[in-house]
Amino acid sequence: AVRVKKRILKALKGDIFMNIALIVAGGSGARMGQDVPKQFLCVDNKPIIIYTLERFSACEKIDKICVVCLKGWETVVEAYVRQFNIHKLALVTTGGENRMLSIYNGLLALKSIAADDDIILISDANRPLISDEIIEDAIAKCTQYGAAVGVMPCYDSMYACTDKPLVSKCLNRNEIYHGMGPETLSYKTARRLIERLVQEKRFDLNTIDMLLENHLPVALSKSNSKHIKLTTVEDIEIFKALLKAEKYNWLK
Repeated sequence: AVRVKKRILKALKGDIFMNIALIVAGGSGARMGQDVPKQFLCVDNKPIIIYTLERFSACEKIDKICVVCLKGWETVVEAYVRQFNIHKLALVTTGGENRMLSIYNGLLALKSIAADDDIILISDANRPLISDEIIEDAIAKCTQYGAAVGVMPCYDSMYACTDKPLVSKCLNRNEIYHGMGPETLSYKTARRLIERLVQEKRFDLNTIDMLLENHLPVALSKSNSKHIKLTTVEDIEIFKALLKAEKYNWLK
């Protein structure tokens, strides 16, 4: 409640806040087994990364987009952005050796346009079916609690295994959530904490680990089963089927 009031008071004073999507497209896509990185594979004559950028660009709550790209593919992203008219793209910068370094590079690039209280939504380029509802709930939860992560409830039975192949115990699925992103937090918090992790070379942590380690609250925000991450060839087939299904959403 305090964070919400703070933003409202600043808005009344004329301060402008931005919601910035930081799209991580630095992976090589080795698990996909293709010559082209997975985020640049074309489905129905459109690169996967463009599907993702179109979703963020079309969302009214998003003000700017920054893409952190695999080294050597920066001009490809810029060309695609012009071709498909992604008008909210502000920056394209080069990724790092791992996801944390890529995020850090993106935050450094945003220094020229981002303010401390701006909200950063960190999302993977190969999650091309993010919806307005997911984006808007992430922003709302981050505004209220300080940080958020998009999740889905776990519906399957879940097991721990510390001595493979033997099952150690059955986990309570009511306490387990499938993390899907986006990871949403303020620019100031992201810069401060990730900069420390980079200095310490602690690349084993993800963004949410980092927040929890620093005793900062992280709220659960909405996601759904369509918000899949394209990692394997089978995922591409699922994506194609979901795209086809969306064309018939107008049917009752």
